Amino acid sequence: MEFVSGARTDAVLSALAEQLEALGAQIELVVIGGSGLLALGIISRPTRDVDVLAIRRGGALDVPDPLPPALLEARDRVAAD
Repeated sequence: MEFVSGARTDAVLSALAEQLEALGAQIELVVIGGSGLLALGIISRPTRDVDVLAIRRGGALDVPDPLPPALLEARDRVAAD
């Protein structure tokens, strides 16, 4: 698995958002760990993954298990690119 830097994390999350939009899906992720800190610019060390803590729906947080099918499809498209 590849290590991902802050700039790369932004690019990957932006690509994920673009793929979700192309699928007509709007999914808000609550992300923790290294990738969350990278996205906020708090740290600069690389990470290997994105830890999804929850999915925000309206004002509520839902358990992300299982992940929505559109998110899985978007993830696969980004990984293929």
